[in-house]
Amino acid sequence: MKRFLSWGSSILLLFLVLGCGGGKAPAAKQTTSSSTSDYTFTQKVAAAYRQSDTRVELKMKYDDAKSYAYTLEVWDYETKTPIQVVEKQPGKKKGEYVLTTSPLSQDKNYLVAVISDTADGKATNTFEIQPGNEWLNRFFSDKPLGCTISGNSATFRVFAPRATRVVLALFDTPYEGPVEAEKQAGEKQIEMKKDANGVWEVTLQGNYVGKFYGYRVWGPAGDTEAFNPKIIIADPYSKALATKQTSPQYHLTVIVDPSTYRWQSKEAYMPYKQHELIVYEMHVRDMTMLSKNITKKGTYEGLVEDGKEGGIAHIKELGVNAVELLPTHEFNEIEAPYMVKAPGIVYNNWNVYGRNHWGYMTSCYFAPEAFYFEGKVRPGKWIGTTGAQVYAFKAMVDAFHKNGIAVLMDVVYNHVSQYDRNALKYIDKKYYFFMNELGGYDARSGCGNDYKSDRPMSSRLIVDSTTYWVKEYRVDGYRFDLGTIIDWKTYEALVPAVKKINPNAYFTAEPWMGGRGEPRDGGGYSLNEGNNGFDKRGMGSWNDKFRNLVRGGANASYGASAGLVFGNAPIAEMKKAVQGYPSLFSYVGNSFNYIESHDNNTFGDFLRLGNRDLKKDTALDVFTDGKFDVQKYLKLTKLTEKQMKQAKLGALFLFTVPGAVMMHEGQEFARMKVVVPPTQKDIYPENTGNWILDEKGQWINAADGNKKWSSKPRPWVIDHDSYEKDNAANWIVWELKNVNRELYDYYRGLIKMRRTYPAFSAGAGTKVQFIDAKTKDGSANLNSALGYIYPAEVTKDKYTFMVLINGNLGKKASFTLPDGEWNVMVDGQTSSVQGKKVSGKVVLDEMSGMVLYR
Repeated sequence: MKRFLSWGSSILLLFLVLGCGGGKAPAAKQTTSSSTSDYTFTQKVAAAYRQSDTRVELKMKYDDAKSYAYTLEVWDYETKTPIQVVEKQPGKKKGEYVLTTSPLSQDKNYLVAVISDTADGKATNTFEIQPGNEWLNRFFSDKPLGCTISGNSATFRVFAPRATRVVLALFDTPYEGPVEAEKQAGEKQIEMKKDANGVWEVTLQGNYVGKFYGYRVWGPAGDTEAFNPKIIIADPYSKALATKQTSPQYHLTVIVDPSTYRWQSKEAYMPYKQHELIVYEMHVRDMTMLSKNITKKGTYEGLVEDGKEGGIAHIKELGVNAVELLPTHEFNEIEAPYMVKAPGIVYNNWNVYGRNHWGYMTSCYFAPEAFYFEGKVRPGKWIGTTGAQVYAFKAMVDAFHKNGIAVLMDVVYNHVSQYDRNALKYIDKKYYFFMNELGGYDARSGCGNDYKSDRPMSSRLIVDSTTYWVKEYRVDGYRFDLGTIIDWKTYEALVPAVKKINPNAYFTAEPWMGGRGEPRDGGGYSLNEGNNGFDKRGMGSWNDKFRNLVRGGANASYGASAGLVFGNAPIAEMKKAVQGYPSLFSYVGNSFNYIESHDNNTFGDFLRLGNRDLKKDTALDVFTDGKFDVQKYLKLTKLTEKQMKQAKLGALFLFTVPGAVMMHEGQEFARMKVVVPPTQKDIYPENTGNWILDEKGQWINAADGNKKWSSKPRPWVIDHDSYEKDNAANWIVWELKNVNRELYDYYRGLIKMRRTYPAFSAGAGTKVQFIDAKTKDGSANLNSALGYIYPAEVTKDKYTFMVLINGNLGKKASFTLPDGEWNVMVDGQTSSVQGKKVSGKVVLDEMSGMVLYR
């Protein structure tokens, strides 16, 4: 996924802790002495948490060079009135205290005040008390949330445990006035009531399908709070969203009835076992935007226009049995204008496009992205107002299922969007997110905020969302972004809940966290031998160990020195892969093997850069008059003879080791990604994109005050992070399929072979038989070369299969075959060999492989 931003533009909120002054200490003073006391402090509070209605835990800052007499008080945040402190006890560690108070109101915030004798009894420091885990985690409700329609009535419920007032804002049509106001034209405001578990609700009579609504939420006053009733926020459980395409984006809930869709596919879910999956990771828009004859380009509908260039026709022809959609939950396709400082928006000094293409900034976990129904951005306008995106998404899933293709969703529960008025932030950011002691976001993932899934209702939201999409949209499974940010107990709840609906559901995750690494989730990285947290919970993982074994790492280097396709793969690691990584996975299907994903360089670009055929940071000749030139792009993207061998070898190893396979759009014809600068139409705001080289050789935007390009890769160079580019940097150039047809046909043959013969996906575990590779004269063993046999008596397949791999550069590899004659199915040239037989000894050329059977 895209790692939110460069920290030079950090939006982490740091709050000033200011003294409030005034007030004599009515309670007995607690005196310290630097010579006799065990505790010596400055007059500063480092942290304070409310853990119950009568208990506050706090930590003081140390300074052994100073010692003062002081009193600790608890004040009402707004009135600064002292609250009685009944008792003060030392905490577990030096400098920690537990204050027992008279009952604190649930509807108020409080301060800890330090009253110093050296300041005539005035407060020298106040610190806002934050809600603690114990206090927040006590809230839970199992009531249906969102809008529930029953007969001729609608019940609206939202969980907001610390809110002091919630108003339902109803509309016949989306408002057109200022986005932040006490009341909008046409708005009907209805007071909601709060139950004992923090749920606000109201039931109305009548038919509300097709209407719009949101909430206005009031909460306790505090410098670190985000409550703002002038902002109407959408329901977190919205089934469809209307979005105003501005920066930031605003939302209203569209009331829809998804049940009116009539399914056409005979099967609700696909029957494949997880290890049989061949997953095609793809983006809804990329697959059709440059298709010549698809009418609804860039949409759910266009993706499944059959019999045309790209889209579902290509996926069917390739032969994969599953697709994995980059995020299709409602997200922010608009981020923030480049280098614009304005109240209420993120300062963006990295994204010259002002857009988000990949979708890893979620706005709502129950609503499909409306942009993929509309097909284009409409700046300043509301999109998604008809709710038709709900039915279009269902029709897309239906079409894939009718063609035997499973649908997995890439889901981003680890953080929410930074570029909208996100409901969870304004309902209660301190409930739903990791916070620091100062009340700011504790965002270690690089995404601006980290979702705190281990709270009861935070966890419930994820479980409700994953079960909803399987039940309502018939999706077959999920890929969890930055998976270890989500706590294990949530996974332990959602996996059986989803499998209760679809026992054959698929689960995989990025087994890393992007910086979080909490003790609760076992650390930041989960692919540890004997301790794979996802495998223990019946889930798969993206196997980056396999990726690194084949290509040498995540990011390409100029002149690569590691990886099977560069002649450097340890035999021991190759054997682990062939056995299905038994020390990592109890079930081979939990290993999702891949050599390319949306992140980092494409596999084709890895070869181009690794072989020094192209330079990493040098502009390529793929443009004419400042515009992307398809013919020049195709010329540079055509694989050399060496690159073709390497690409085939990587594919051969990928499709002949056990476990699920994941491949990325365009991998099958060695797609190249280059930075295509924004034009007037694919930038936000529109008509502000005219990037040119000035006389100093710097890229400047002549349409927007000559702003300079950011620190990200410059125009026309190889791109490794294309998250923001809704243009030909990401869109598939379908002519490339014919330019590198030899590789494409090789992929098709390998996919057909794997789907025909179960031995390749199931493997033989530790019963696989290995053949050592020798130098051509047989005098020594070779590294990066291996033979392996899947015996029919173990796999129960029709044949016994043997695979020979030579990843060496400039060296042939000799293999002595088991006695008897073997049929060749795949060699270094083609994946559909006919009538060729071998026996005795086989010598493979450099960077080549072979599949045999008998």
